[in-house]
Amino acid sequence: MSLRPENLRVGISVGLMGGDDPTWVNGMVQNVIYAYRLFRRMPGVSEVFLLNIADSWNGQPDYPKRFGLEVRQLHLGMEGIDLLIELGCVVPTLCKQNLQEKGGKVVSYVAGNSFIMTLEGVVLQFKDRGEIYPDRVFDACWMTPQHIHTNKYYVESIKRVPVSEIPQVWDPICLETALNFTGLNFGYTPGKKKHKVAVFEPNIDVVKTFHFPLLICEEAFREEPKLLEHVFLTNTLRFKGNPHFEELIGALDLKRYGKVTSEGRFATPVLMSQHADFVVTHQWENALNYLYYDVLYGNYPLIHNSPLIRDCGYYYPDFDTKEGGRVLARALREHDHELLDYQHRAQAVLRRVASNSPENIGAHAKLVDALYH
Repeated sequence: MSLRPENLRVGISVGLMGGDDPTWVNGMVQNVIYAYRLFRRMPGVSEVFLLNIADSWNGQPDYPKRFGLEVRQLHLGMEGIDLLIELGCVVPTLCKQNLQEKGGKVVSYVAGNSFIMTLEGVVLQFKDRGEIYPDRVFDACWMTPQHIHTNKYYVESIKRVPVSEIPQVWDPICLETALNFTGLNFGYTPGKKKHKVAVFEPNIDVVKTFHFPLLICEEAFREEPKLLEHVFLTNTLRFKGNPHFEELIGALDLKRYGKVTSEGRFATPVLMSQHADFVVTHQWENALNYLYYDVLYGNYPLIHNSPLIRDCGYYYPDFDTKEGGRVLARALREHDHELLDYQHRAQAVLRRVASNSPENIGAHAKLVDALYH
């Protein structure tokens, strides 16, 4: 047992290496930003800063300022913290050991599906997949809810510390910053006679792929062909020419009538502001996603199979493309009429995960307190 410092100083690891805006590259950078904003609001925390693992930040110089972030290079920031949260990037073992020797605490924050990524890294020999486990110098492990079922015991066995569930945290700052920067008009507009669907699945592992959203759109198109104008399959441009991909697409009415196209990568606010007004998703053991909250924030119809937010959006179960198609068809017909109720339910979910939610802050504070008991 050790005493918690009265004015806790928290460092959160991140890997900012330069280049273009990293916000929409993956959910990890957003998770870091949202966690930073929550810890800044936590009673008893005097300082929070991001510890950049990269040798230097040579990207957009105003990027941290846009989000109100204080970023320090790792070798400069480690001396000024009491609690290290390893989230956005792995911190060298020696740095963690030195902090613990001085009475500091080290937490592994697991926000990705480590098991699936490592499994694919081994079985499919993907060199860029899987979590590296170079050490076991953690005082605790926190894991977001969507990964508990698949990863809790897997991670406990490897890291040799108990895993505690940490609530997911979200904040509209990434979305609003992008909109302010681009001037895009984000938000659902009622009154359209036809609708365009976006599918944002990254297609980099089995947990989130285009297959089931595409088939759900196909089922809905068969039921309501006059209401579904187009389907944008983002992150599939690289599959063009793949015989399996071409055969699947070619078997559908959506392809026959020219209603589906393969697209590259899009940031959510760009595609939704300029081209689409519905979003269809599917997940496999990855039931929470920042995409969901961004879509709900804009009151766009979200067709999803996440049991963790089944009280909002348009829910269908598991891998049921037939039911998913019926749900999408109903949303195509009725979303305008249900918009006010939809908005109320969406806001209730967003309040649960908000970085300024007293309940969310309190749950995080309890996890911090447990480190010192």
